Amino acid sequence: MAAALDLVQDEDGRDAVWRRRADRSRFGGRWVRCVQSLSSCSAAAIAVTAAAAITSRRASVGRPVRTASACASGRLCVGNVLPACPSAHVGSRCLLVLANWTAWWKLLQGQRHAIGSADGMRVGYVDDGLERRVPSRAQVYKASSVQSRLIMMRYAPGGVAAQVVGVHLLLRGPLDVERLRRGLIELTRRHDILRTNYALSESGEVLAIVHENEGPDVLDVARPTGLVDEREIRDHGNTLMRGVVGKFTSPDRHSILQAVLTHHAADVHSLVLAIDHVAVDERSKALLQRELAALYAGRVDDLGEPHPYDAAAVRNVFPAIDETPDLRELLTPLPPRILASPDPQRDPDAFRPVVASRTLGTAVWDRVGEASRRLRCTRFVVHVAAVMWALKQFSDSDDISFVTAMDTRLRPQDFDTVGFFQNLVLLRSRSPRSAGIAATLEECRTIVRDAFRRRDYPIASLVAEARAERGEAGCRNPLYQIALAYAVEDVDLGWRLDGVDVEPVELDFPEAAIELFVYLSESPSDTKALLLGAAGALGSAELDRLLTLWREAVGALTGDDPATRDNDGQRLGSSVR
Repeated sequence: MAAALDLVQDEDGRDAVWRRRADRSRFGGRWVRCVQSLSSCSAAAIAVTAAAAITSRRASVGRPVRTASACASGRLCVGNVLPACPSAHVGSRCLLVLANWTAWWKLLQGQRHAIGSADGMRVGYVDDGLERRVPSRAQVYKASSVQSRLIMMRYAPGGVAAQVVGVHLLLRGPLDVERLRRGLIELTRRHDILRTNYALSESGEVLAIVHENEGPDVLDVARPTGLVDEREIRDHGNTLMRGVVGKFTSPDRHSILQAVLTHHAADVHSLVLAIDHVAVDERSKALLQRELAALYAGRVDDLGEPHPYDAAAVRNVFPAIDETPDLRELLTPLPPRILASPDPQRDPDAFRPVVASRTLGTAVWDRVGEASRRLRCTRFVVHVAAVMWALKQFSDSDDISFVTAMDTRLRPQDFDTVGFFQNLVLLRSRSPRSAGIAATLEECRTIVRDAFRRRDYPIASLVAEARAERGEAGCRNPLYQIALAYAVEDVDLGWRLDGVDVEPVELDFPEAAIELFVYLSESPSDTKALLLGAAGALGSAELDRLLTLWREAVGALTGDDPATRDNDGQRLGSSVR
């Protein structure tokens, strides 16, 4: 529902009365009879709350942040991109109720502009009987299915506190702080998704609120530290990131991009960047990297007009699972839980992170490329098969499943649009171990192709189906325990600032998002696997054993040992025509 509002002021400009123009009908389910002495600037600020309250009593303004963890499509995800991250409510009543003054007054700080919705909300001032309308300062639209999934997962029981893709950049060289500030502000001006926050309607629909202005709090400059030791600088970056995350649950923010700059020593700075995951995926991050580099260098003419995120262009209507035979088959029976499944609410310490990693060296890149050509599949299929086979051997189970992120962009302009276009897809292998790794590889070729075909089908629908069948037993996610994040090159290596050496610094993982995250990155210089496990599900020795099995699987698929031969003694794929 949307409506036109008037703000009537008396002669001294202090007393303000909100009312519905032309009648006294209900406002958010309640009569508007609020009269309060306010300053004129505060009255304009109330307009922000009024417009949001008409469409939603409960604003998603977040709750105190608890943890941070890794994300399937980013280096750091504060919270959990997969099963959950949270929100909170500024009361259950209309935000104009003055009993909630303290709570919603904080919401107004920094947003003292009139707000309008896409379907006609506006704020007017009465002057000698003539109405002067203030230009609309925000638009409200129904969020896309992808946006809704990420927001609604923040309400899942046992979820973590926020979804933030973050990076700590160590800057060496003469840095122009004002040029950096202007560049970050221009980024948020160019891309409306970086000025969007979200609210829930009374029907449970997720609404996106796009602010016209970029917000006053994009870049903070912290006090100098005097640090020179890189380990201390790394620890300081982790502390800064935890502080930045707090802004993503603060009710007065409306910029989705936050940055903190710290001066350590002569020409040495830390830049901590955090972006709400609902606004960015890996391709989007690469676009922002290129734009920030151009803006900092003053090459504004190199940038074309940005393509705004269009929620209406995203597919939002899908058939039921029972009307989709391959999905019904995928979920019948539900995938087994091959790892211990701790309850995050009863035992939060069970998701304390346990980390292990291994690199395979430079030769693997060429070997995987040669294997993919011989086997006539993509590099991704080779790696999926290696992970599947390692998990089968590790768990002594033939039925293995995990989720991975796939890009859902369809239109040409979407590939130049900043936004979140990824969806999680469920990959499930049921080929018996007795058939060997060749059968697993052949099956993975099929399941990856099928998953790509339905890559935009909402993972939330599959999760809901699993929850309905398994009941409310405490677990982080009722459908999956394992996620695979795959990347060619590390996107965080793409940050550039003219005349400054930029080096990404590893951030800690304060919490495991689910029972097991598998991060796999490859480049001509190295192939690396990083496992992030939950302490209640996996120990260090178990992660080391799983890494060993993964290395052996990669060798079996790409090398020339007996495991790469079929029953006739030929190399895998050598007889394929």
